[in-house]
Amino acid sequence: MEALIISLGILAIAGVIVLTIRQSMRSWALETTSHIAAMREREACAVWAGATVVSIISDPHQHAEHGSATMELLLQIQPPQGAPYTTRTRWNVDLSARPLIQPGAQLPIKIDAHEPKIVYPNISGAAFSPF
Repeated sequence: MEALIISLGILAIAGVIVLTIRQSMRSWALETTSHIAAMREREACAVWAGATVVSIISDPHQHAEHGSATMELLLQIQPPQGAPYTTRTRWNVDLSARPLIQPGAQLPIKIDAHEPKIVYPNISGAAFSPF
């Protein structure tokens, strides 16, 4: 009888743990979805500009998975108004688009209207990576 009570107690604790984990995962998924939607909205409102690749800070071949890689870049931004400035950005780039992103290359970009240091690529095969 005592073993049955202990077993039921363990099952109850395990059930509470599973429910807590599931709720945490749902909350995380909702936050992530909400964050992605907010980033897409910000990108849609971003300002068109040009950029020159100053340097590639991280080599995408070291991290390539599933045909794409995360590249960290140093860009010289030419905003439509105001002085040029330099910023670092991180983009997910399809390996087929990597030849377009080389030091000295001119790239079409969009500048975040609220944070000019956030730069979205405007080339096929590249996407801003907030993480």
